Amino acid sequence: MKSFKESLKTLENSKEFKEWKKENPDTFLSYGFLMPASSKDWKIGYYHKKDNKITSFNVGEKIEIEPESEIFKKDETEVKKIDLNKLKINVNKALEITKKFQEENYKNDIPNKTIIILQNLEIGQIWNITYLTITLKSLNIKLDTEKGRMLEHKSTSLFEFKK
Repeated sequence: MKSFKESLKTLENSKEFKEWKKENPDTFLSYGFLMPASSKDWKIGYYHKKDNKITSFNVGEKIEIEPESEIFKKDETEVKKIDLNKLKINVNKALEITKKFQEENYKNDIPNKTIIILQNLEIGQIWNITYLTITLKSLNIKLDTEKGRMLEHKSTSLFEFKK
């Protein structure tokens, strides 16, 4: 699996991104998203504070720019910039840590799909990893990106989400 930093470098070196960034200088890197079962390509987002909108890039064989869109957040929540200096634990190491935790603490909840998000929240910059399991649960684990420390974890039945 390609690292986030490798994909970001590919994006930032692309003609498409350079042209877009020239027209959108007050944006900043706000997230990385990956769903390994359906794609090996990172989706990387840049936030525009003035418009409170996000532009996402699919970074694969070619660079695809998605139209600017609304951001999903509570009004009082501030979107924070990703600090690459704090990204010391790569995605593979983060998955290794969360997989071990899942096997030790939720061994009957076998992952079926994995959702990976790199983001900077109130609790800090994190790998936000969610396993959708064969037991119809969502196991969410938040790891600090500097040391790989677990900051939060929660298992929820998928049936609870409709409430």
